[in-house]
Amino acid sequence: MITKFVWSLKLAIALSICILILAANANSILMHAYKASYDEFSTLGGHITRTYIYDGHGHGRVETINEKGKRSIGIIDATNKTIALITDSSKIPITIPLTDEDFLDFAQNNQAMKSKTKDLGVKKIDGHLCTGTEYNLHPGVTQEIWIGNDIGIRVYSVVRGGAMGKVVSHLKSYSN
Repeated sequence: MITKFVWSLKLAIALSICILILAANANSILMHAYKASYDEFSTLGGHITRTYIYDGHGHGRVETINEKGKRSIGIIDATNKTIALITDSSKIPITIPLTDEDFLDFAQNNQAMKSKTKDLGVKKIDGHLCTGTEYNLHPGVTQEIWIGNDIGIRVYSVVRGGAMGKVVSHLKSYSN
């Protein structure tokens, strides 16, 4: 049971990293120093707050707090190719190694996803001029991402379909 849970988390994080890399218009998101917080609403999971902190040198921290106050933290170390996960319930970090193949998978998925995109144009969202792209992640699941041209990160996104239903993510705060 634990092994299945750990590998499910690894897959979810891997997909998130792949999407974030793609969303940064081919600039590795891990190499861009910033802190950003998002409000996310899911038709199936309610409201969460997610904060991303990256140092610009391949290290990042992603903290998620759900509407019940439960927290999980992911520590990404691209240099040492690991992800450490800590949840309120476990209190014990679970370290998951990433292999060179994992990084190759990200690049291969990135190229495959680029071929399944739709340009959504440009629009202003919360004072940021944004460029939008829609990605077909897999059959029946799409993600619409709006990147702030001034800050180079996601300002707004919507994932539709799949097991998560509809997830809307909106930038709440940003600093670099």
